Amino acid sequence: MGDTENLRVAVRVRPFSARETDEGATSIVQVAGNSTSLTDPATGKERHFAFDYSFDSTDASARNYASQELVFDKLGSHLIDHARFFPVSNHRVRLSRARLA
Repeated sequence: MGDTENLRVAVRVRPFSARETDEGATSIVQVAGNSTSLTDPATGKERHFAFDYSFDSTDASARNYASQELVFDKLGSHLIDHARFFPVSNHRVRLSRARLA
C-alpha cells in the first residue's frame, strides 16, 4: 500500500470581517497552544477541542499571532514536499511555493 502518514488537523481563527465588527460581534473563541475553546454566550459553558495545530490570527499585535507564513511553514510546506502523490497538480503546487519564497 505504500508509505502512510498521519493526518494533521488544524484550526485557524480569523479576525472579524468589517461587517462583523460593525455589528458589534464578540469572540467566543479562545486559542491556547493546540487547544481551541468555544464559550456559549448564553450559558458561559466552555467546550474544549484539541487539534494538532490551533492558530490564532485575530490580532497581529498578540504574542501568539499566527501569520500566513507561520501557517504555511507548519502545514503548507509539508503538503508541497509530498505533492508527488498528486501528479496532476504537482507543477501548480511547486509554482505556488516558488512565489512565496
